[in-house]
Amino acid sequence: MGKSRLENKGLLQIKFILSFVVLISFLSQCFNLALALRNETNRLALLDLNDQLVVDGSPAGALTSWNASLHFCEWEGVRCGPQVIALRLTGMKLDGSISSSIGNLSFLREANLSDNGLQGSIPREFGQLRRLRFLNLSYNNLQGNIPMELTNCSNLQWIDLNYNTLSGKIPFGLGNNMKNLIGLSLSGNNLSGSTPSSLGNLSLLGDLQLVDNQLEGNIAFSLGRLLNLKILAIGQNNLSGAIPSSIYNLSSLIYFGMATNKLSGDLAPEIGIAFPKLEALHIGDNQFTGNIPISVTNITGLEEFDINTNGFSGSVPENIGNLKNLELFTIDYNHLGTGKRGDLEFLSSLSNCSLLKVLAIHENRLDGVLPDSVANLSTQLDVLLMGGNRISGRIPEEIGNLVKLTHLHLSGNSLTGNVPTSIRKLQNLGFFDLSLNSFSGNIPSDIGNLSQLSDLYLNDNNLEGRLPLTLRKCKNMQFMDLSGNKLGGSISDQLIDGFESLIILKYGMRGLISPEGDIYSYGILLLEMITGKRPTDDLFHDGLSLHDFCKRALQEQLEEVVDFRLLKRINEKSQKIRHGVGEQNIYGEMWEFLVSFTKVGVACSIEVPIERMKIEDAITELHSIKARLNMLIHRKG
Repeated sequence: MGKSRLENKGLLQIKFILSFVVLISFLSQCFNLALALRNETNRLALLDLNDQLVVDGSPAGALTSWNASLHFCEWEGVRCGPQVIALRLTGMKLDGSISSSIGNLSFLREANLSDNGLQGSIPREFGQLRRLRFLNLSYNNLQGNIPMELTNCSNLQWIDLNYNTLSGKIPFGLGNNMKNLIGLSLSGNNLSGSTPSSLGNLSLLGDLQLVDNQLEGNIAFSLGRLLNLKILAIGQNNLSGAIPSSIYNLSSLIYFGMATNKLSGDLAPEIGIAFPKLEALHIGDNQFTGNIPISVTNITGLEEFDINTNGFSGSVPENIGNLKNLELFTIDYNHLGTGKRGDLEFLSSLSNCSLLKVLAIHENRLDGVLPDSVANLSTQLDVLLMGGNRISGRIPEEIGNLVKLTHLHLSGNSLTGNVPTSIRKLQNLGFFDLSLNSFSGNIPSDIGNLSQLSDLYLNDNNLEGRLPLTLRKCKNMQFMDLSGNKLGGSISDQLIDGFESLIILKYGMRGLISPEGDIYSYGILLLEMITGKRPTDDLFHDGLSLHDFCKRALQEQLEEVVDFRLLKRINEKSQKIRHGVGEQNIYGEMWEFLVSFTKVGVACSIEVPIERMKIEDAITELHSIKARLNMLIHRKG
């Protein structure tokens, strides 16, 4: 009896083991079947995605590696683990649209299709991807609204839809359902409405970028709850009102950008204490008023300070030089200055900022003598803009220490003395403006050493003498205004070579005139350059003008009236090009350019004002002549 029980027990155990093996085998088959089904679902979704993509105008199958010769996990831009978990198709010149089948890639964690030319709308099916953590569709041509279904992706950590043409409002649900979001970038679209107050619920958010949209209304007070926020970029919208007091709770901020809105009010006096980690403050082009808070000088890590084009007034903090890391300081187009001699004392402290590259203080009410310490500013300085103030005194000779300057603008002040000869050291200078001051003496020949110079404005001073011949060496010169001085001689006697690149030239005029008068004078200057003659020469009497002289020559024989030095120059240039490319009709082509140039001069100097060529049309035509001439000069055989 006992033996029988043992045998039965053994049989039961064997049956149990066999049943377990069968169960395991069945489950394994089910798993394999499910895996095969998932694989097929992934493969078909990818193929459907590929079918709607286009590369270089070739539709269907844009991604050539996506074919049956390889497992889909080996296709370009696809990563598996073992299901498709990432699509990385950035910068592949893809056009077409995003297939709704992307919603079938249920294990997808990362979708990066940025920097392509994708069109159409963002598929609602993205909302099915509950495992999605990273979505980047930036720099495409996607249209329509941001789908509300995207808020179902509660595991999303980063959304980047920058620079598309998306419209509509920012979905309110973004702030309610996406508690894991660290970065939200929606800049460069056509989004409208207000900033949703629900964004204040995104407690982990560190990067919020809504720049260059059409957002309006006040800045949401709730944004002050985003205590982990490091980047707040909401510039280039239509936001209005004051900065909410709650924003000053964001002590982790590194970048504070609200430029180009309609924001108003004062900056909080404690701003320098509220944002101890701030590296960039950009609030230019708004309607802010009040003083620059002295506490700003406590933000020792500040690199960029831009408050241009507002209504700030009062003094600039004298110890602004405490900001040793400062690279950009732009306070232009405000009402800064007290009208007292101490307005410029802050300039001396800025000599402590050895990294400073851009200093713009122009168009304010800053008074006082230009301190010699301006020459002690950073040798890294690239842009120095101080025009449109009440600055007097002389430019220190040591200005030549600022060897990296590309822009020097001191126009519209009360500066006197000579133009310093040390400017010859500013070999990178491209823009040089000393206009509307009281400089005297000759134009220094050292300007001719500035080979990069393209814009020269010395107009409306008390300069005298003849133009230095060294100006011929400024081959990149495009705009030159020397009017409103006491210069002598004919422009064509002194600058024939500048004709190749010069677009706008004003010389010898004084005072403000009408646009029609301005274009007339410009036309006469062009004709002077071509003929080497001036309107006051003895040749022109009994009703014959320089304009008539050149107009007749265009109809008969222009070569007879062209200045011999210009003819020589054209001949030399023609021979040089002909030797380089082996073409025989170069002189004829060069001559056609001169004919076109003369026609512009004649059209601008017609006696009846309303019949004269408009200045914008003259510039367009001269740009065209210059472009064609450059093509000829640089032609290669």
